[in-house]
Amino acid sequence: NFGTDMRMAGDDIVVNHDIDPTQDGNNDQVFADLRTDGWPMPLIFQAGIAMEAWQEDNMRLTVAADAIHPINNTESINLGGEFSWREKFFIRGGWRNLFIQDGEEGATFGFGLANRFMGNFRAQLDYAYADFGRLENTQRFSLIVEF
Repeated sequence: NFGTDMRMAGDDIVVNHDIDPTQDGNNDQVFADLRTDGWPMPLIFQAGIAMEAWQEDNMRLTVAADAIHPINNTESINLGGEFSWREKFFIRGGWRNLFIQDGEEGATFGFGLANRFMGNFRAQLDYAYADFGRLENTQRFSLIVEF
């Protein structure tokens, strides 16, 4: 989001204005635009790294971290990991928004199941749980089909 500051515009900021309310007979229905302050567009610099921390014949452990630097909030870090067995069963866990002020997100975990059918056809079902502060626990399900 690079660019000039954002500013409110449109029909909703057009109002009727009486230029001189103390004078009778003037036009009290002059259209005027409300002037609004501008604000910078949100901008986030984010960098991450992931690696296979451990790998054997049918098992692997992937760890990942990313650092986030937004211009309109404090910096934070996300950490996570995934254990995979035979690329069919997955267990995931992590932590979102470490070090962010007034952050409400926290621990996350989930699991997934994947299977390949008829050669190139692959289906994956994932479940994720996240501690989301005021929203309490949020749960997500996803179905991925690749062909």
